[in-house]
Amino acid sequence: MTADGTTLVVCSRLNNHLYFHSLPDLRVLGGAELGGKGAGWVTLTPDGKTAYVASPVTNDVSVVDITAMKEVTRIPVGFVPKRNTTAMLQ
Repeated sequence: MTADGTTLVVCSRLNNHLYFHSLPDLRVLGGAELGGKGAGWVTLTPDGKTAYVASPVTNDVSVVDITAMKEVTRIPVGFVPKRNTTAMLQ
């Protein structure tokens, strides 16, 4: 869920998409096709602008612009990325 509580972000392993739903009514807002395979875990930046989706089949992480609902790049990360998280360091 985005930090402002207005959007639910869900990844689909079946078709390698990231879907966006409005809250609280769960209306489908759209989706982003992901270039990787096996999308399994998603994390959002604290500002709710970017999603990172781990794709263990292709060993990369998709970077998705939430406002544009579009994958902007993929980052190769090594063998079978899983359970990604976002942390703020100060």
